[in-house]
This record gives sequence, structure tokens and C-alpha cells, in this order.
Amino acid sequence: MAKQRFNRRVLLAAIEATYGTDEEPTGALNAILTRNLEIRPLQGEELRRELDKGTFGNDPGTLLGQHAEITFEIEMAGAGTAGDIPAYDPLIRAAGHAQDSDDPGGTPTEIYYDPIEDDVPSATMYFYGDKTLHKVVGARGSLSMSLGKRQYGIMSFTFMGLIESIAGGTIPTLDQSGFVKPVPFRAANVDFTLFGALRPLHSLTINGGQTVSFYETSEEETLEQEDRESSWEASIEHPDLSSWDVYAAIQDDTIGALQLVLGTTGGNIFQVDADELQMLNAPSRSSETGVVALGVGGRIIASDTSANPTGYRITVK
Repeated sequence: MAKQRFNRRVLLAAIEATYGTDEEPTGALNAILTRNLEIRPLQGEELRRELDKGTFGNDPGTLLGQHAEITFEIEMAGAGTAGDIPAYDPLIRAAGHAQDSDDPGGTPTEIYYDPIEDDVPSATMYFYGDKTLHKVVGARGSLSMSLGKRQYGIMSFTFMGLIESIAGGTIPTLDQSGFVKPVPFRAANVDFTLFGALRPLHSLTINGGQTVSFYETSEEETLEQEDRESSWEASIEHPDLSSWDVYAAIQDDTIGALQLVLGTTGGNIFQVDADELQMLNAPSRSSETGVVALGVGGRIIASDTSANPTGYRITVK
């Protein structure tokens, strides 16, 4: 019998018109270019019968709350043409974001993604593991973004979804041409602003903080976004305290802003803005080629006074 190969794995994904209804994604229209794609296909909770009997040993039980968990990474890049919707759009939306643009219904040059908590879109996902097809519906998930020196920026996703079926399948022909080659983290490609000024950056992680949980009643089973607590961490070159007293900013609960711009050419620019955040993590010192690096981080604030009242905005342009 032919062995199934771990490295033959592919993801298709499409936004659902109706929650939990299979959108039947295809390789021609819905193929996702992933990294480190994995599936845990039968997650759940064991219900034990706990019967009284005359011997030691286990009783039969049932696996409840059955769902799949799919994790993967997507390269952080533009859409190819400024104003076009990027190929990873279904993933960001199903991870708790609404899509908008600078010219809705017209000719946009920027596509926006803002966190939401109501009417979160869901996705149908087909995971092909060589000759096995896992069909997952009603998937919702979480997003984090990270980049560091001499690396490509990545978006990391974790999705939970309902299991439609697990059966034999053949990987289809894939069209992944909508995914643009990213630019690496280099001085010429990255601008990072923190608390009102450009800061020399070593690495950055922005965690959307979405929490998705399995929910059920007598009438339905769904995956619901339960909460969102966004956070950030960065390693920056230690500042001259005469120009920016970062320690005083931490002690005084100072609120500032963050902006990351990756890329310089229209069609391949990925930007993240958080207008209100705090530095609450204990700062740490490390060496970067003998230069002092300062590790800082904390919470991204959701505030009605902010330009981004739900915490942050992703812009693709």
C-alpha cells in the first residue's frame, strides 16, 4: 500500500455565505500559499460513563465537541497591485476582521482590515494531507504578525472549525499566483515608529488576541469569537534617554502609537497601525552584535478616542 507523505499538504479556503455551509473551494480559485501547515483533525472532550462494576478498568465513552484545529503561516506581503484585494483576504476576515478600503465602490488604492466582534465571517477549509481530504466548515480563528531582521514577515493563523468529513481525496491543480513574493526585513524596506518617532527595530510581534471557542446548544454547534485582547512585543535599539526616557514612559503609564510599514513599492506594502498602546511588560536588555537592545511590549488599547477604536488596523497597499 502506498504511503502518505507528510510534506504533501495543501489548504483551500473560502468565506462562507451561510455559516457552516460548505463553499466547496477549488484549487483554481481558493488555493492558499502556506508555510508550516498542520491539522489536528479530531479535537474534543471525552465524556466518561463512570459505571459501577466489579473490576478495575475503563468504561466506553464518547468524544464530544468534535472539531478540527488548523494552524499555518502566510507571508506578509501586498496584493500585487495597490487597491487589489490580497489573496489571503478570506483568512484575515475569518480571523475576526472586516475589510474596507479608502474608496469603497470606486477605485481604491488601500485595503483595510479592522478587528470586529460581531458577525465575524466564517470559512470553509479543505486540508489535503496527501491522499486524505479533511473538509472543515464554520471555521473562525486568530491572527498574529511577526517579523525580524533578515527574515520575511509572517502572519500566523490558528483556526477551529466543524468537521464536515474526512475521506480519501486527491490534491487538485493549484493556482497560487495571487500570492506576492514578500520583501525581507532590511533597512531599505522597513520603517518602524513607536511613541512618536522612528525607532531602530530588531523584531516585532503583534498579537491580535482573538479567542475562539466551541459553542453548542440543543439547536446548533458553532465556533464563536469569545474575546479579543491585543498585545505587542518589540526589540529596539536602546534609546538615548535624553531624547526618549522609555523607562519614565513605562512608569507613567504613557499611551503612545505604533506604526510598522513593510515594503516601499505600491502593490507590495503591508502596514500595521495601533494608535493607542502601553508599555507594560518588564523591559529586558540583550546584546545585538554588542549593541544594547531593549525588549518592550504591552497592551494594544481598544478606545473610542482612537482612530482605530478596535485596537489596530492592517493596511495593504
